[in-house]
Amino acid sequence: MKEYLKWWLLIPAALLAVYFLLPFDLRYNIPEGMSRYQIRDMAYAFLLQNGYDLTGYNCVVTRQTNYPNLVYLEGELGAESTGDLVEQNFIPDIRWQARYIKNIPIDQHQTYYDVWISPTGNIVGFSRNIPDTLTLSSLEESNARDKVISYVKDKFYFNLNTFELKQSEQRRKINRTDYQFIWEKPAAFVDGTIRLTALVQGDMVGMIEPSFELPENVQTILSSKITQVTLLYLIQFIAITIIFIFALILFLKKYHEGEVSVSLGRNIFLIFFIIGFLRSVNEFSTAGVNVGIGNLSPRNIQIIIFLFEVLLKNVFLGVFLLTSWSVGEAHARAIWPEKLIAIDGLLNRKFFTVSSGVSLLRGGSIGFAMAAGFMLITWMLTGKGSDIHTLRLSFSDIFQYFIPAVTVILSVIMTVMICEIVFRFFLINVSYQKWHKKWLSLLISVVVWPFGYFLLSDFPVFTSLPTSILLALASGLLFGWLYFKYDLLTVIAANAAAHLVLLSIPLVASSALWHQFSFYLLLAVLLIPAVQIIVSFAIKQKFQFNGLTMPKHIRRISERERMQKELEIARSVQLGLLPTENPNIPGFEIAGLCLPAKEVGGDYFDYINLSGNKLGIAIGDVSGKGVPAAIYMTLTKGILQSHADETISPKAVLAKVNRLLYRNIEKNSFVSMFYAILDYQNLTLTFARAGHNPGILLSQGSQKSEFLSTDGIALGLEYGDVFERTLKEHTIQISQGDMLVFYTDGFTEAMNEDFQEFGEERLVNMITRNRMDSAEQIIKVLLTDIQRFIGDAEQQDDMTIVVVKAV
Repeated sequence: MKEYLKWWLLIPAALLAVYFLLPFDLRYNIPEGMSRYQIRDMAYAFLLQNGYDLTGYNCVVTRQTNYPNLVYLEGELGAESTGDLVEQNFIPDIRWQARYIKNIPIDQHQTYYDVWISPTGNIVGFSRNIPDTLTLSSLEESNARDKVISYVKDKFYFNLNTFELKQSEQRRKINRTDYQFIWEKPAAFVDGTIRLTALVQGDMVGMIEPSFELPENVQTILSSKITQVTLLYLIQFIAITIIFIFALILFLKKYHEGEVSVSLGRNIFLIFFIIGFLRSVNEFSTAGVNVGIGNLSPRNIQIIIFLFEVLLKNVFLGVFLLTSWSVGEAHARAIWPEKLIAIDGLLNRKFFTVSSGVSLLRGGSIGFAMAAGFMLITWMLTGKGSDIHTLRLSFSDIFQYFIPAVTVILSVIMTVMICEIVFRFFLINVSYQKWHKKWLSLLISVVVWPFGYFLLSDFPVFTSLPTSILLALASGLLFGWLYFKYDLLTVIAANAAAHLVLLSIPLVASSALWHQFSFYLLLAVLLIPAVQIIVSFAIKQKFQFNGLTMPKHIRRISERERMQKELEIARSVQLGLLPTENPNIPGFEIAGLCLPAKEVGGDYFDYINLSGNKLGIAIGDVSGKGVPAAIYMTLTKGILQSHADETISPKAVLAKVNRLLYRNIEKNSFVSMFYAILDYQNLTLTFARAGHNPGILLSQGSQKSEFLSTDGIALGLEYGDVFERTLKEHTIQISQGDMLVFYTDGFTEAMNEDFQEFGEERLVNMITRNRMDSAEQIIKVLLTDIQRFIGDAEQQDDMTIVVVKAV
């Protein structure tokens, strides 16, 4: 117990530091004395007092923050003074918005109302949005201006006698005349302008909106910095998508090979999806605010945004977690299973093991210290007069949701799951398994971590990109070191504790009763890991990983080895069905080769001796891969050989093959085929193409190639009528020196490590360069070129080719 005393002592020390740093951090210095329910009721009372009928209206309450203004004020005045100005209603850019709107389609041009209320409960403005076609009595400009002055004096705290009228604009509508007025005065506390925008709609005041306007030069600078950060977010989204694709490909590869167990990954997906669903439910009231989708009503837009969050975003991230966890776990079990012992205890419902308790204690204390460190760094970098400002200024947006504590807890769980499973567990384990260098794995994790830091986490971000990136790299280095030094649960606990502190402090600072209740609810939830730690130290239960999932994994490996031997036998049998030697016919060189991508494949080529000095040449590609494709390939060979000698028409032969295949293969399978009859006495080639790659003809004396392309659909897709009408047959004359090449798409679609395809152009160029070589030599050179092109990339598809030269 004594060896863990430092971790126990670190927790109160870190939380005490957080407490003392609160006055210096603008993110938590914005006063919050109202809950969304009080805002709703205040807005309702205000609109009723103004004579508006709200029958049939629904209320949507959201938070609005003008971040550029706060960035500027933070640098000019400091966090504490800025918070004081907000509390005194001198900064109207931080406010609640209560929107009363009917649930009717947008094209019905409804009237809706916005009421803006300060965080401390003062109504700072309102807007009545009415259709342009609404008929109202109109005023003269002077009467409209006087009406605004009287209205502001009666309803709001502004004294327009201290303002100067800067703009008066008449707006003619179809059935009325509106006026917009803008009053301004210099801000007393900082360089800038306090602006009051008013709108008179007909004979009624329709909008009063105060704002703080930045100096133009400052606005340009801040906009530039914020644009840079926005661009960085876009780059990060692209990078995370690439990581997801990489994880998915690796998962599919290893799953196909039976090297991963998806039982835990599936559970993680379900947990993440359920948590995401609950969070979306808690945030449903604000979904789709200020979003327009066609003529849909606000409620329908809410439902669409909700479904997008649940069914697209959460599923995407859930699959990301499933693939990352499954691959990372497979590597971790083989490399260092001790890093999973603590979390294995929890996953196997041994909730009070010493290892789990130690990891939670250790990680939690480090996380609390990290939160204090983030706040200290923010205070040091963004003080009064600094050129560096905080972009994530306030976590107060949680107040707009049904139960703020629920959003905090669920957001922390989702954030930590993504960050730690992907950027630590997956990347470190995969890279270490490949290179076996801890420093390299740590470096990869640290370098990639900023893409998660900015987009996924809620840690500080500054207008200075180098500063933000440096902080991201430092935090990534710490998290990576924790994983190598301790275990996965320690890193998860550290990240979770840091996020919980940063996200929950606004609840502590708020004086609203609902927010205080939400904070107590959050504390009650936090008692769960605290009790787990205390009980685990008391009962000293131990958990030793016993490989509950390993037997299944081992059985899969044994089964795979057995299947591997059987597939090797099947490969020998299948290759034995292909031509074992090239045809020896006068005036021609013919060579062919088939290279299955796996043990067995679906590519096929064949030579059929026909009467009348004719040779049938067939090349085909069965959809799919592996054993099913190999079976259909064998079936195709048998059908073709049994009917090819009945006719000298390639179209008629393929029509017969198609009818028999259609009856015997699954409806989602098909076979593409190029079948040609070579008349080596009359030097002609008659061919038909059933959905296959076109043949290539290189004529003697010409450096240009010609594709032998005719209409036709693949075999097995349709019983016969459409197939026969579509299929076309063509005959060409062959001259001495001409060369014909038939191939499958395994050649043209062969990919290198950069996912570039070999392509038809490279294939044609290679054949043209080596046209003077023998048929067999051309195939050898082509295979060499293909191998050089794909490098270390794996062969993805079967490759089959037949070369015919007239000599």
